Amino acid sequence: MSALIPIKSDPTANDRAMAGVRSDKARDATDGYDGGWVAHPGLMPIAMEEFVRVLGDRPNQIDKQHADVQVTASDLLDFRPEEPITEAGLRNNVNVGIHYLGSWLAGNGRVPIHNLIEDAATAKIWRSQVWQWIRSPKRASSTMAARSRPRWCAKSPSTSLRRSSKASAVRPPL
Repeated sequence: MSALIPIKSDPTANDRAMAGVRSDKARDATDGYDGGWVAHPGLMPIAMEEFVRVLGDRPNQIDKQHADVQVTASDLLDFRPEEPITEAGLRNNVNVGIHYLGSWLAGNGRVPIHNLIEDAATAKIWRSQVWQWIRSPKRASSTMAARSRPRWCAKSPSTSLRRSSKASAVRPPL
């Protein structure tokens, strides 16, 4: 699912978001999916255009097989990140996770945060990425020393919470 949502307050950012949704749904359709999720009902026409463009009148793409893809058990158990771990990426994950948890505790299950729709999956992804980062043999790409990961992760939520309490990033649900 594309987490992009319409951005009414910024036409340029909205155009980028809509192009991102179109690109995401075009990729899904050409990869063989028969349909997809969108984060906002206003995105349905864009998604439908892309799937109709690929499927035409066909009900599905069951004939489109990916014999070139071979996944092994060891592939599924390899949790090492493919890209370097960055402090900025971790800080963003913690920031979004804390914002979402605050919204969830306030009774909102789905909320826009930083122009993306976030839900319960956000908290699961946040926790798993922090866990992965702490345990990964891959070294951080920033100035943080790899041995300081657990200590930094323990401090990061309070730092992020102090910053987020100064800004009202949590908005009412759509």
